[in-house]
Amino acid sequence: MTHRSSLLNESGLNPSVFTSDSDFFIKAGYTSNFVSQYFDDSIVGIVHQPDVYAIAAYLGRQFDCKYIVDIGCGRATKVSSLHPEFEIIGLDFGPNIVYCQQKYGFGQWIECDFEREENFYLKPDILNQSILVCADLVEHLSDPTLLLNNFHRWLDFAPAGLLSTPDRDLVRGERDFGPPQNPYHIREWNLGEVCDLLRAHALKIAFAGFTLNNDQAREKKTSLIILNNNRVASPQFAPQGFRVVAIMHAYNEEDIVIPVLKHLIDQGIEIYFVDNWSTDKTYELAQLF
Repeated sequence: MTHRSSLLNESGLNPSVFTSDSDFFIKAGYTSNFVSQYFDDSIVGIVHQPDVYAIAAYLGRQFDCKYIVDIGCGRATKVSSLHPEFEIIGLDFGPNIVYCQQKYGFGQWIECDFEREENFYLKPDILNQSILVCADLVEHLSDPTLLLNNFHRWLDFAPAGLLSTPDRDLVRGERDFGPPQNPYHIREWNLGEVCDLLRAHALKIAFAGFTLNNDQAREKKTSLIILNNNRVASPQFAPQGFRVVAIMHAYNEEDIVIPVLKHLIDQGIEIYFVDNWSTDKTYELAQLF
């Protein structure tokens, strides 16, 4: 199935509320590229962010989902590998989505301009069964506002979403103030900045960390954020008197038992220690505590 969304702003312009890089929570003094080149996802030989789609599949199984919705799917090389376990919905525009429409005999390949689709519609009954993926896209957009607004709207229904983008500090160093050396990128964030951007759009962060940049260098230099459904309650402070208890099983751990126990105790964690008939001094050392 292929179709073209026509939900554009009446003026045909991007109704952005942001005007500068500081509005995107990037450090003061940073300079972005004025425009980026269209990324024709036809380069072969290297797989960027190879683990993102494996994580999406894992989440899909955990939430018993039927669909993977890939926002900025490119030529769908990675997401297509998840079929037929999952039904695939790919969103992109230009030569990339044309290629998907012609190449694949499965899935829905929808043309969508992420900086013009102010209120892009996906059916709630599909979103209820979908994991959302937005891998390596936000850095390509002059203004990601509409994309993130749509992402938030979709998470009213979808159980979870993933967003990834190269981490500027890890890739280029903390002293980098742009513009990006990659001609396809408008701007680049570090992990803290992109998390601030997502929170500004009321997106609920379940996990924020790093994943592999590609299948060759295999360096964890890409920010990965897992987003909760909007209905998931935000974490609250623990009530007064809340206690944390650790249950530890050990066998012949005399070389590490003291620093491990000390580390937990220093954090105020209470411990039940179960020794599984160690033949070294594990039990005796634990008794010191």
